[in-house]
Amino acid sequence: MENHIFRSSAAALATACLLGFSGPGLADQNDDIWVSLEQPVQGEFTTGIGIIRGWAAAPSGIDRVELYINEDPDTGSPNQVLGYGGSREGICAGIGEVSSYPDCAPEARPGFASAFNFNLLPDGEHTFTVRAYDNSGDYNDDSNTFTSRSLGEEFISDSDRIALPAFVVDGVRKSNPGEDQSFDIEFEWSRASQRFVMSRITEYEPLPFLAPTPPGDLTATWDDGNVELAW
Repeated sequence: MENHIFRSSAAALATACLLGFSGPGLADQNDDIWVSLEQPVQGEFTTGIGIIRGWAAAPSGIDRVELYINEDPDTGSPNQVLGYGGSREGICAGIGEVSSYPDCAPEARPGFASAFNFNLLPDGEHTFTVRAYDNSGDYNDDSNTFTSRSLGEEFISDSDRIALPAFVVDGVRKSNPGEDQSFDIEFEWSRASQRFVMSRITEYEPLPFLAPTPPGDLTATWDDGNVELAW
């Protein structure tokens, strides 16, 4: 697999300036700005095409939400700006502090999200940080660290997709042996993301074959058309 390298900090900063974003050090952190990165989930495994999502709200309204991949937002540059304005009625109704913020009133639309190809990340641990800027130029951050593991292809087409036949998923092991690549994959239900997620993925190791011990003193007795075996 050819891993992609995200655009350099200099290029990203130049892009940010063209889009009118504030550069590092020109804004203040404000705890009145609420931001939550819900997916990828802290400590989980992920692979394939997935979703980056969460929500943010501010007293002056959210201007934008930036994503930083394995970078400190104070010294790095955003890898992308996430789509903002998704409906999250439960957040606005359930958190009194943000219910009157412009992002929740009159419409409950504080969600942000973006599709992301996690196969483009090198295998291993990664940290995603989202920085939400309000309309006054201040910000607040949230981060999650997770483990990404590619299944060998940046995109899996219909002709060579990895087959995972139906099986019961409840923290159980699912083996996917193949000619070129083999994995042991363990799934569990994630309440945070409301889906089954990989809790572990390792190289496939076939279970050892243990030949049964042959019986000793085997005898056969014929009885009215039946054969009785004893050992």
